[in-house]
Amino acid sequence: MNNCANGPSNILNKIETTDIYEDPITVALEPLIGLRLSKASRIETMIMLSFGDLIPVEWEGATRIVGAYSLHIQCPWRIRTTERILVASGDMLEESRFNSESNISTLSNNLCDQRFNELFSSFDVQNLFVDRIEIDYAGAFKLHFSDSLTLEVIPITSFDVEHWRLFKPGSTYHFVYKEVD
Repeated sequence: MNNCANGPSNILNKIETTDIYEDPITVALEPLIGLRLSKASRIETMIMLSFGDLIPVEWEGATRIVGAYSLHIQCPWRIRTTERILVASGDMLEESRFNSESNISTLSNNLCDQRFNELFSSFDVQNLFVDRIEIDYAGAFKLHFSDSLTLEVIPITSFDVEHWRLFKPGSTYHFVYKEVD
């Protein structure tokens, strides 16, 4: 279900592509338009962003609280305003300003976790909706949010590796972007 405030007929006006045809990445990301960024977490260096209302889903014998859509990113990314970067994948390599025992494997022990906490406490995430999507070549894209924030996802390797995936938990909707040799 699309929660776009402008209605489904205006969805394509909210997607910018660098080419004249609608590619699979455009089609895959289109359901995010109008959805709220509801949660951010990570496993090791993979960031997991949830969009839409949070729902319980059974996975590997446990109940997990996830968004209507989940975006898992394993390539460089950043969330920025027009003036500065608020949080980025490289922040996982920096020790938290509050913890001298930084470890990329342990949640809340690095600058990325600290910055996400700051992001979710300083912005009204209840009103942080995907406003439009900008598609670039080779799997790169930007999600522009309603509060002048932008998520940029930038695959940087040329070998066979998964860069990002978007899926709808509890359904068969699943899109994986990976470079293939």
